[in-house]
Amino acid sequence: MTILFLTPTISYSGAEKVRNWLAKQIHFAGHCVIYAMPKDCPQLFEEMKSLGLDEFAEPMWIDYRQKFLRPLRYIRTLYSQIKARNVDLFVVFGGSLFDQIAARRAGAKVLLSERWNPASRNWFSQIIKRIEYKTTDGCVFQTPEAASWYGGKAEQGSVVIPNPIIDNLGEPQFDNLRKEVVTVGRLSAEKNQEMLLCAFAEFHKTHTDYTLTIYGDGPLKEFLQTKAKSLQIADSVSIVSGKRNISEVLKGASLFVLPSNTEGMPNALIEAMSMGVLSIATDCPIYGARMLVKHAENAYLAPVNDARALANLMSLVLDDEQKADSVRHEAVKIRETLDGEKIFARWTDYMSSLRK
Repeated sequence: MTILFLTPTISYSGAEKVRNWLAKQIHFAGHCVIYAMPKDCPQLFEEMKSLGLDEFAEPMWIDYRQKFLRPLRYIRTLYSQIKARNVDLFVVFGGSLFDQIAARRAGAKVLLSERWNPASRNWFSQIIKRIEYKTTDGCVFQTPEAASWYGGKAEQGSVVIPNPIIDNLGEPQFDNLRKEVVTVGRLSAEKNQEMLLCAFAEFHKTHTDYTLTIYGDGPLKEFLQTKAKSLQIADSVSIVSGKRNISEVLKGASLFVLPSNTEGMPNALIEAMSMGVLSIATDCPIYGARMLVKHAENAYLAPVNDARALANLMSLVLDDEQKADSVRHEAVKIRETLDGEKIFARWTDYMSSLRK
């Protein structure tokens, strides 16, 4: 089977990480993998090489500029390329109506995978997405709530598949923990590190020996640094940019916090729980955290954008050492639930069903 992935970006967020993992597994299963990339972004191939993706994925260059400037020409060109390569399945994380039209005309099945909170899209985008999900051959959602948003064929003919544990994780650490609170994510408004800073400032009044480390890059870095200063916690807060081995920076931390306003299936939370790190996540749409967390059993859920509630919960969970140890040991069981082989089997079963 020849499977084509639409890849306008190679390494950016959790969605790309899961897509690259899925493409690798498909290759190892004996199928041909093609990455469709914008030809005006040659640096994407260098990103492919840096991640080792060029060893199994054939690049296919498309003129992305035509999609909006000359959509009919774009559809014809993409149709020709898909037809020439005898593509069986076209996989798109997110969705694109023009790409979908070209693929279906060329005889390929189309599988869309929603990685966003549908409610966060503007009204025009929501209309387009509803059309896409009504006309596609298959849909993969991260949570039932995301599927129910679109209803109809999108919900009835779809499947919910959570993200897998992708990286090779070391052994979890339960003893000799650092008095450090950690978060990982893009420094942007939807990740709401500002709220975490406010919560940490309140928490730090009674837990002065703890530090906060924020790992990530993004447009709000300077704003967050200024915010930490205004809250008078700058000496206890570090913002670390650049790529990191997430499991390594999480290992041995006392607490992981995911303060987002919206999330799909949060990979950072998955890794934190897998490493036995006590974790708190906001119960935000599309409720990916809720799928992972059994509150007060393997992790904790906090209200969205409520700094005081988060600060109180941070104190509560860290002050009860016996309970915290129990929750950490329970969290590690997520390794079995989200085992990569099990998750890939669900993908392959669903992809195979689309060809019937």
